[in-house]
Amino acid sequence: MSFVSRIQYIIAPLLALAAPSLWSQSVLVQAEAKPSVVMVGQAATYSIRFLNTDSIPNLNTPRVAGLDFNSTPSTSSYQQIINGRVSVETELSWTFRPTETGAYTIPGRIIQIRGEEIAIPDVQIRCIPMDEETKSRALLRLEIQKPPYYVGQALPARLALLVRRDLNLANVAFPESEGDAFLHSEFDNNPIRGTITYNGQSYNALVWDILITPIKSGTAELRFRQNIALQIVSPDSRFPSVFSMSRTRTETTTLATEPINTEILPLPEDDRPDGFTGGIGKLSIASEVSSTDLTVGEPMTLTLTVSGEGNFDRISPPELPEWDNWRIYPPKVDFTPEDDRGFEGSKSYEFILIPQSEEITEIPAIQYATFDPQTATYATDLLEAVSVNVAPSLKPVDSAPFIPGLSSDEEEEEDRIPENILPLQADSGNLHPYGSILWKEPSFWLINFGTGLVLGLLAGWSRRRRRILTDTALARRHRGNRKVRKALQRARESARKGDVPDFLEAARFALQETISHLSPHPVEAKTLVTSDCMAILDSSNVEASTQTKVTAILDKADAHQFAGISIPPEELDALNRQLASVVQELSRQNR
Repeated sequence: MSFVSRIQYIIAPLLALAAPSLWSQSVLVQAEAKPSVVMVGQAATYSIRFLNTDSIPNLNTPRVAGLDFNSTPSTSSYQQIINGRVSVETELSWTFRPTETGAYTIPGRIIQIRGEEIAIPDVQIRCIPMDEETKSRALLRLEIQKPPYYVGQALPARLALLVRRDLNLANVAFPESEGDAFLHSEFDNNPIRGTITYNGQSYNALVWDILITPIKSGTAELRFRQNIALQIVSPDSRFPSVFSMSRTRTETTTLATEPINTEILPLPEDDRPDGFTGGIGKLSIASEVSSTDLTVGEPMTLTLTVSGEGNFDRISPPELPEWDNWRIYPPKVDFTPEDDRGFEGSKSYEFILIPQSEEITEIPAIQYATFDPQTATYATDLLEAVSVNVAPSLKPVDSAPFIPGLSSDEEEEEDRIPENILPLQADSGNLHPYGSILWKEPSFWLINFGTGLVLGLLAGWSRRRRRILTDTALARRHRGNRKVRKALQRARESARKGDVPDFLEAARFALQETISHLSPHPVEAKTLVTSDCMAILDSSNVEASTQTKVTAILDKADAHQFAGISIPPEELDALNRQLASVVQELSRQNR
């Protein structure tokens, strides 16, 4: 038996004998923050120690405005025996970072341990500005155009993390935006790397080029935060300076950009052109047809290309009116970026058009409108009508009756008189029935009824199929309903598993897709933000109670995505039932 095993055999009985004395001791609780004075952005620890007990209740993470706590605490525990007396200590600790200067109180609470009420005391801390030396270690800078900003506008921006060259970056997380007024494109795993000089210091730089989009009007603050860990080398005071000994420590810190306080403006409602489909920026449109010599019933393509600088991810297809004698199908969409952010490029919409009459003489003119945020005005491009020649169908329908066995090339045969004619019978003879009468048999009616039912179903399916091919709105709803069913199924599975992020994502898409069917104009469901959804519901005269249910679900999804505010998993079942109910109500409205 090893030495360690022997020690375990000795200590285990002693702990068992000393356990009753542990229960006889009073439970003590201590709470503190280290350090009690902490700079903004620097990491600190809030800990609660429980003495004379190894059983502690579940405690929620503290919530204090101005202090950013990690949601999951760390736990440690140890026991010791001194003169036969057992001492047990268990500690819960949370890491937090101040986001603003000032004096703060982490509030205490009353808990129950072994039927006894135990008071956890308040803890006072003071947050001071970051000193210049610490501040100069690393910086987070945001470069973006000056306001005004409009809802839906794509704002090209550059976010740069600067780390002093004499320090090493041990760990880094992606920057995160604060608040729910802005969205941003994803951060690249391979940012631009370089070296720059700022305020007389040399820095290594990690640079991300992104797009930032305001999504709600009103007063807002634009700010990014980023958690990093730095390796700092300092002289080791344990050795004389002549030995030049040093040691390395890792410090975590939170960086923040300078806040930009601005007013996000809604797009002007006055004089908004009918051809506006969400394009904001310096944009123009061009058209191209596959051919001007057409045939009735034969397809051709009309390609509309929007190019320039703007919010390509939020632009809906140009709207083609219902032209007489034309069948129009939803467009195929393709985007070709000219920069890494997708701010410059061209987006093409390829429409399939089928002429239905040889009386067509032109492809009508098309209006396309955009909004220029620099001048705060709408601009309209007019694509002139294109003259076309439409020939009759190459496969005309023959209206003459079809007579089997007789063709136009054959001459009519002369009447032929049979050589032998039988003599007439003097009497009519007797009738001898052959077999049974079919219409009196049940099988006759079953077969005919079944055949009629099948033909009716096929006719109904064929009619609906033709409607889907000719009615673009119905085709859009048909495709969208399948997406909604899949999203609802995904939400049910996520609710059953307690997966909050996946449930909220599926619920948001189910509502976006369902609401998009209520829009009189084709829209891409994923581009709809909460304000867009509510505007569509309001214009569609959806009941206020239904709008309230939609808002409740979308607000929870927005709060989780943009502010990190989660919901308890046990609420998912009720929320899933509410989601299914509101989707059903919206579907009835859509009919």
